Amino acid sequence: MNTTETCLSNKERLPVQTWKTFPIEQQPMWPCKIELENAAESIRKLPPLVSPIEVLRLRKQLANIAKDGAGFVIQGGDCAERFTDCRPEMIENKIRLLLQMAGVLRHTTGEHCVVIGRIAGQYGKPRSSNPRTEDPKKIFRGDNIHGFDVSERTQNPQRLIQGYFHSSATLNYIRTLLKDGIEDIPNFPPSWNMSFIRDAQKDMDIEAKTLGRVIDNAHNYRLLKQNEEEKITIHISHEALLLDYEDAMTREVDGKYFNLSAPFIWIGDRTRQLDHAHIEYVSHIENPVGIKVGPSMEAEELLMLLKLIWPYPERNPGKITLITRYGASKVEQCLPRHIEAVQSGGYHVVWSCDPCHGNTKVSQDNGYKTREFDDIFTEIRKCMEIHRAYGSRLGGIHIECTGEDVTECVGGCQKLTEADLPLRFESYCDPRLNYSQSMELALRLGSLLSQDDDKKITTNSFLQE
Repeated sequence: MNTTETCLSNKERLPVQTWKTFPIEQQPMWPCKIELENAAESIRKLPPLVSPIEVLRLRKQLANIAKDGAGFVIQGGDCAERFTDCRPEMIENKIRLLLQMAGVLRHTTGEHCVVIGRIAGQYGKPRSSNPRTEDPKKIFRGDNIHGFDVSERTQNPQRLIQGYFHSSATLNYIRTLLKDGIEDIPNFPPSWNMSFIRDAQKDMDIEAKTLGRVIDNAHNYRLLKQNEEEKITIHISHEALLLDYEDAMTREVDGKYFNLSAPFIWIGDRTRQLDHAHIEYVSHIENPVGIKVGPSMEAEELLMLLKLIWPYPERNPGKITLITRYGASKVEQCLPRHIEAVQSGGYHVVWSCDPCHGNTKVSQDNGYKTREFDDIFTEIRKCMEIHRAYGSRLGGIHIECTGEDVTECVGGCQKLTEADLPLRFESYCDPRLNYSQSMELALRLGSLLSQDDDKKITTNSFLQE
């Protein structure tokens, strides 16, 4: 195993650094460990990106969803961010999309939405190939490790410092947008870009509340914005893959450890081994943590994982979000046993559905990776139905999406086909839902979540009133 070593002895290590003594997966083969240590030390001396108060505020919101069903999580963004994405227009489009999706859900269901972006730090990617044996020029593992261009594929720990500053600049601009009122977007449906529905009115079959009621709700929510808990804001997040970076961004506050690179981080399906470093690391921090749960995870393994990460759930409610990623055809086989395992342990977790990763395929026509919109929506629908049947509740979705008009996933109201994929396939890794597909998903999801069956009309009427 590729275990990162530092100059600290076991006795000198802090409790949160015990991960350094564990086996670890999906780490770069850095050419010089001294350079890695120097880069990590430089980051450790820089200011945190978020505050412990932000971490605890988000954890409280997630605790309310987990225990009382009070709200719904919308988590989304790029599969892999690039440093070149740190541009105003791209950041604005991502934030606007997430806020509009949250607005649709809030005004069709009346529920408060917790919005978490895969943004301001998603610069590292796990891959299915082995980093110890692969040709680094063939596999892109993220800008925190090396450049996208083949000529820049030398792994360089100095890029971790670049990642910090790009995360900081992105987050700073998000905070500016929020301060300038971009969070008002969900409260003004008439200003939403709904052209994607108008272009396909004859083919749409989504049910929604009347526009009049949505506007009334928007006015009410604007009044409630005086209450901090009712605000729609954006929390940043990323996969906690490169533990040297995560460790450098971990700070001790009042005897507790906070990862202050983001309020929310998650552990992927390839790094969740019970006896490995990533699980050991997140067991020591106060942040809410997402755990990807795929078909290969046994029920007993899931229960043991919760016990390792969350031995005293009453002390820090809201810490764990389980993000299931099965594939539409495997939900019935996998989800029930996972729900039963969690219930048997008495845990209150947020259940989130990642309907993207398990539904990835390669086009036989042109070799592009893609996903079917119908498969994505079907996985969400099946998860909701099974949670209800088992006395549980789906508390969120976790999707890969973009505010750009790309052609990476097929289907949806635009009726994209595999022949359209080469037109604007811009992802550096996996395919993302484009703006139209993301908003359609939000409308369909809102219809599923809504418990009010009256006053529903077709989308055509929704647009005409």
